[in-house]
Amino acid sequence: MIAAVACLAALVIACAGDRTVRDLGTRAVVIGIDGADWKIIEALAEEGGMRNLMALRERGTWGAIETLHDIPLSPVIWTSVATGRPAVDHGITWFMVDRPDGTRAPVRSHNRRVKAIWNILAEHDRRTTAVGWWATYPAEDLAEGIMVSDALGYHGFGATARGGDDGRKTHPPEIYEELAPLVPPEGRIDAAYAARYLNIPSDEYARLMYDPGRSPQHDPFNPVHLFQQYAVTAEGYTSIGERLLERPFDLFMLYFEQVDSFSHLFMKYAPPRLEWVGEEPYARFRDVVAEWYLYQDELLGRLLEKIDLETTAVFVLSDHGFKSGDRRIRSERTIDVNKAHLDHETHGIFIAAGPHVRAGAKVGEVSVIDMTPTLLHYLGFPVAEDMAGRVLESVFVPEFMESNPVRTVASYEDDGSESVPAVPAEELDEAQVAANLEALEALGYVGGPSGDSSPTVAG
Repeated sequence: MIAAVACLAALVIACAGDRTVRDLGTRAVVIGIDGADWKIIEALAEEGGMRNLMALRERGTWGAIETLHDIPLSPVIWTSVATGRPAVDHGITWFMVDRPDGTRAPVRSHNRRVKAIWNILAEHDRRTTAVGWWATYPAEDLAEGIMVSDALGYHGFGATARGGDDGRKTHPPEIYEELAPLVPPEGRIDAAYAARYLNIPSDEYARLMYDPGRSPQHDPFNPVHLFQQYAVTAEGYTSIGERLLERPFDLFMLYFEQVDSFSHLFMKYAPPRLEWVGEEPYARFRDVVAEWYLYQDELLGRLLEKIDLETTAVFVLSDHGFKSGDRRIRSERTIDVNKAHLDHETHGIFIAAGPHVRAGAKVGEVSVIDMTPTLLHYLGFPVAEDMAGRVLESVFVPEFMESNPVRTVASYEDDGSESVPAVPAEELDEAQVAANLEALEALGYVGGPSGDSSPTVAG
């Protein structure tokens, strides 16, 4: 009888999996750069640019990362990065969600149906700091961790949660007063700032730029307004990242959307000039994409200055690439409603560098959905068997994998707790919802002004 009970106990333990979390003394930083593409980066590097990214690549392991193919939209992909699960599991399938009354609202953190890696770490007394990640408003309770939701900045399709409750934009709530001022006002993106990117006379730029004194509403079809929104978001998240990297964390995650947003708006005007692009818009906008890539590298350099690569691994990735050169799709509109999804390449960038990471190596098959399993393993956690991704074992030196073989657990969703902390739905401003839909139309993420708001394949 005793033997039978012992066998049964062993069977239960085996079925449950090894939930032991090992303290490997490691920590990791993940920097997401939406839409970044190796072709563009390498061309700039040949001219002496992208030094921070290329130095990180030389130090570590790198390669191309494959996007999702079922719903390749930014909120979907970056939620898969953070969960290791496809959209059918995590439930984030578009920029907006349907409400019971038939209207739509911007996607929120409580729309996610499974735990993100920051929830898993919080349940095991590990600290995650997350900044600007897609679909993180209202900010979730991460115990000792910090959540700076995507409501402090702007997304490429409008203000989203900028008009939400300030007390729910960060966790802990009181950190909002410290961090929100680090996102500069749009007026800071003046003609002098923009001169590096836009070849527009300063007096004309002053007339075109967003000024809340002139109009309370942004114009989602005005590229200068969009430029201001994207720039203040990048500036703000970088400043927030610099500050929070100085505080304790086990996992740090920061997301930049601007490379993708600027590419959607201005890649058609990049050199070499396409025959259907007029000389005037070409002169005005030809430098935006390249100069922003170079500036994105400078922002990366600012963050890397706060990171000790002897003790912390850094992962840099994009969710997909972006077509350039002769692969660009013809679109004669300033902003094309129907062809945005055709701008994407199926593979983006991937770099890993730091402790236990192979140096000077190139990896083969890598998917965006592999990131959470890989990070869990690196931080000493077993990998959930219900995650679609896998541990990227080839990223790490053999000694690390031999000492720390991959362990599994059936699921992190089966412990009786809620998958995601419950958050009451906020009252949504209908004008803001309408503005978000209009901006989605402007950037090509819905069917267009005809009123068809069904998702298209874009992101």
